[in-house]
Amino acid sequence: MSSGSVCKVQIPNKLKLFVLYMKRISIDLKAVKAAVSLERLLGYYGFKSKMQPTRNGSSLVGPCPIHPGDSGNVFKVTLSRNRWVCHNHACRCRGNQLDFVAVMEKCDTHEAALKIDRWFSLGLAGKVTSKSVLQRI
Repeated sequence: MSSGSVCKVQIPNKLKLFVLYMKRISIDLKAVKAAVSLERLLGYYGFKSKMQPTRNGSSLVGPCPIHPGDSGNVFKVTLSRNRWVCHNHACRCRGNQLDFVAVMEKCDTHEAALKIDRWFSLGLAGKVTSKSVLQRI
């Protein structure tokens, strides 16, 4: 090699993606979901006050926070299961706490878990606590 030349190594895209994945901060998604209820997240976003309990009290209904401007009770939260669904005919999206934050913040569920951890000072980021996660390592 002549002086001043630089050796350039081509790194395959799959390896680049793997390196980026490994740099992500680990967080136990199951532990985050167990720590923060969907009802608590609705309160954090200021939507809980806009929701009404159903007759049996096991669910909340109200306008969809994902589709501002929707009127009526198109958004339903089942409190005991920490699940939500939007009955807007054009959407029909649904999920759990992580899915809700991911939709609201326009991010993936991993980033949503990190945001919840930060907002509620859970201290779970960087720690692996779930047995199922530990068994895979």
